[in-house]
Amino acid sequence: CPCDAKPPTIRLVQALKQGLPKGDWPGAVLARARIRAGLTIKELSKRTGVSELTISAWERNINRPRAASFAKVASYLGVSLDTLGPISFLKAARARLGFTQREMGRLLGVSRFRIQEWEAGRRKIPAGTLAKIRFLLAEADGGPGERAQAGL
Repeated sequence: CPCDAKPPTIRLVQALKQGLPKGDWPGAVLARARIRAGLTIKELSKRTGVSELTISAWERNINRPRAASFAKVASYLGVSLDTLGPISFLKAARARLGFTQREMGRLLGVSRFRIQEWEAGRRKIPAGTLAKIRFLLAEADGGPGERAQAGL
């Protein structure tokens, strides 16, 4: 019944009384951002196309987010893809930018095999390369302040 629905401000106050999720895992970061935005999991699901069960599992630290889905939700909530850690960050960045491994390799000046090694965690992603990826994301998002943060 729609009469049972509570306004977002009441839900937000209730969530804040219970305490924001603690921790630095990706789901906790998303949960805090979602609650601050005054959204329920159902509302966030409808707006991003990621299922309620998936978002709920992330927030409860049951499942680790997949890069493409996390990129959709993170972008909507304004959460940094860095939250996933460097390996998944690269996958999420590629998904958000719509690049294949080969295309991302060309942009970064490396082979697609190097991209595969980074994404599989077999090699560490150099700090300069992470900065380039942040720059590409900032350019795609049109965020002027992120260039300095990316070190470019």
